[in-house]
Amino acid sequence: MALLLQVNRRTITRWEKERIISKRGRNFPTVLTIQRVLNYFQNATDQKSRKLRIEADIKQIELDLLKRNLISLEEQEDWLRATIGLVIIDLLAIPSKSAKNFPELDAVIAQERLNEIVEAAVSNLFNRFTHTLKNVKEGKKVDSE
Repeated sequence: MALLLQVNRRTITRWEKERIISKRGRNFPTVLTIQRVLNYFQNATDQKSRKLRIEADIKQIELDLLKRNLISLEEQEDWLRATIGLVIIDLLAIPSKSAKNFPELDAVIAQERLNEIVEAAVSNLFNRFTHTLKNVKEGKKVDSE
């Protein structure tokens, strides 16, 4: 069998121990043995090919990160936090800026009412942001509600 498969006896012995091939009586069944050896090499090739594809994908991701084609989750989170912070600051400034634009209303009452509306909006925005970040970190689909 070693001559037919062009391997040495040690290889045949190793394949027997790994149960890739097996004897029937004192001999190896030729067709079955060749099929098993071909399957063994095909599986090894498939595994190596999968490994190479995964390694190539990892290298591409690393390259994209270096070229700034991809942004890490931490950077995205920092950007979102900063953006939400700016939006909140702008929202909180609305009451004091807008109260004087309602001359028919008492400025203090208008500002208090606007404060309530803006604080509710800020709270809602913050809760949605927190919920979205939690889902992203857990790998869940982010809903657009």
